[in-house]
Amino acid sequence: MLFGANSAGKTSVLEAVEHVITRAGALRADPGADDDPFVTGSVWFQLPAVGAAGSEDARLYGSLLRGEHSKPGLFGGTQYPWDWLDDAARGRLADADLDEVIAILADALAAAGDAGSAEERQLLARSVFDPEVVYFAADLANVSLYVHGTSLPADARKAAARIAAKAGEDRLWKLAHDLVAKGWAHVAWAASGFFSWEEFAASFPPVIALDGDIESLSAELERAVASVHDLLWGYPLEVVSSDPELGEGEMFIGEPYQIGNPSPSVRYAADRWLESRSDDGRAVPPGLFDTYNQGDWYRVRRSVVAAAEVIAEEANRRAPGFVQDQGTIGVEVLPVSVWGSGRHRVRATFTPFGDDTRDLKVVGAGTARWAAAAIRLAARRLGKGQQVVTDDTGSCAESGDEQRQIVTRAYQEPLGQRTVRLEPSDAPAVYIADEPEAHLHPAALRSVTAWLSDLSRTAAMVLVATHSTALLDSPAALIHRVSVEQAGHGTLLRLMTGSLAEGLSRVSGTLGITGGELLLLTRLALFVEGPQDEIILNEWFGDDLRAAGIRVFRVHGVDNLPGLVTSEIVTALGIRIATLSDDTDTSRARSPEVRTIGEGAVARLLAEAQGAQVTVHIVGLEQPDILYYLDEAICRQIAPSFPGWSTAVSEWASEGRHGPWKRWVKKRYGVPTTPGGIRALARECRAQGKIPAEITRKIHGLIAYASTRAPSSSQASQD
Repeated sequence: MLFGANSAGKTSVLEAVEHVITRAGALRADPGADDDPFVTGSVWFQLPAVGAAGSEDARLYGSLLRGEHSKPGLFGGTQYPWDWLDDAARGRLADADLDEVIAILADALAAAGDAGSAEERQLLARSVFDPEVVYFAADLANVSLYVHGTSLPADARKAAARIAAKAGEDRLWKLAHDLVAKGWAHVAWAASGFFSWEEFAASFPPVIALDGDIESLSAELERAVASVHDLLWGYPLEVVSSDPELGEGEMFIGEPYQIGNPSPSVRYAADRWLESRSDDGRAVPPGLFDTYNQGDWYRVRRSVVAAAEVIAEEANRRAPGFVQDQGTIGVEVLPVSVWGSGRHRVRATFTPFGDDTRDLKVVGAGTARWAAAAIRLAARRLGKGQQVVTDDTGSCAESGDEQRQIVTRAYQEPLGQRTVRLEPSDAPAVYIADEPEAHLHPAALRSVTAWLSDLSRTAAMVLVATHSTALLDSPAALIHRVSVEQAGHGTLLRLMTGSLAEGLSRVSGTLGITGGELLLLTRLALFVEGPQDEIILNEWFGDDLRAAGIRVFRVHGVDNLPGLVTSEIVTALGIRIATLSDDTDTSRARSPEVRTIGEGAVARLLAEAQGAQVTVHIVGLEQPDILYYLDEAICRQIAPSFPGWSTAVSEWASEGRHGPWKRWVKKRYGVPTTPGGIRALARECRAQGKIPAEITRKIHGLIAYASTRAPSSSQASQD
């Protein structure tokens, strides 16, 4: 997701990516130097669905590793990616499945050097070809295979460092050296040769712009209706040669259940969108319908209208929630009498609830844009869908003869039948949205944000340019945020890492983002008892909490927890609330059997929340104080006489001491219970892997809760 000020270059980046992916070869929209008028560059990508057997990602990954896309280049040469393999290994690659390909290449790479141990070489070589580690860079001529050191597992990075530390010049040593010295290594040219780009690009999903261009949508719909129609009725095309009654020369008449043109080389073809009155149902040749408004004995095939309705139904299922709340999307085949003169045969419509149907061109800009986006998504999913034929009981038809009979009957009444349908495919595509927040009110923008997040789960990529901080607030696992900034005469792209609020605070002055807007990016406000809780949580889980949009606040004592629900600031902003308290059994806090101070405070908090209709997520720790989770052996490294937290507190109580026990423990045993001392102990616990499983499990549960959508009604939950 690209984020930046006006004129920072976001749209130019979108256009450049689209042109590189599609090899449009277009002139730059913002030409720079006179000698640099064209869009150039490269696109980095991964193939995340490689692990799904039979997926397009797995197929493409295998073909890239086999070198199938390396063709003669601009000057006739071919750069086979594995030219250093022996003939036997090359022969095995040709017919190997993906797992075998990875094993062959890893074994060969491990054997291509002698620096380090055999185990280290095998570990590094195997990691280099891990689909979760490999990156590809595609430009207008080549596709390169890279591995980034930061993506490798820790043990593979250590193996690379040990191999690079040896003296060597072999292939594996050079790869390890680059990983250590540069942080990345070029592995191979996975596809090379300028003239092979079109074939290679055909392996990628299409680029689909989620814009408000309704005129282009009509042209896309015309193609989509034909494609969906032929998939829905699903007969292979049968081409019939010349018919003496129709004149000289050959003519393709074809299977009547298809409307696509059977061949681009035909001399002329009948208008296959129309039904005839002939007995065999074949489309009639040109000439008989020269004047489309003569008589009523012809009509648009009802199977075509049914295909349009299938697209409309899928679009309504896939539309953002705010569009569904307003009305119904339609896909309408226009009357034959208005065809011709450059007009399209299909149009998109929208019917507001309780109102008349309108052409999508005259619907409000925000609604029209996202209704059109739903239609484009539906057309893509259905265009790669699979025909499903069922009998009257709803069971899938088994034999070809049975399927043909059912399809034949359904085709006679296509608008009412339910036995032939299309099962949509995920059909990944690259979706581009420039300023999706345009013309949307806040509730609609939240709906679009959720819709884009859902789309990203199945899309090859969703590329968004936005000014909206709200749009950036999507689950961290699905989004890469990129700050787009002007830099001299160019554009600087900077990956925004860490929490969203922190990233935006660094550029808030440039972009005019207020502190209030940053507070609104908090997904969950976590209230803890005191500064020790805040310090330990931030040291152990700070990065994860910030990435999840969780902000930690102190309430200075567990007795102050019930007052949270009466605080108008957080609740009025719609920020969800969670609490973390010591010595708390959350199930007992909901019963009359309250035993501890923490449970009593939580019980009062829950009563207040119920009365105020506020949702609160409560998390209880088992230990009496969060300091008990600091490893006692690590504490004894600083305070050798320290007997442990429970024993120390018991001694404090048995001596009849008054005042803070933490101060007494520091004075008696030398355990540093100051904020700085606790921070140092927490860091050492993290460094030595001494974070207790209980608190880890509960914080991870809290992070999972923060990633879910807010409940629609008031309720209290617990972990």
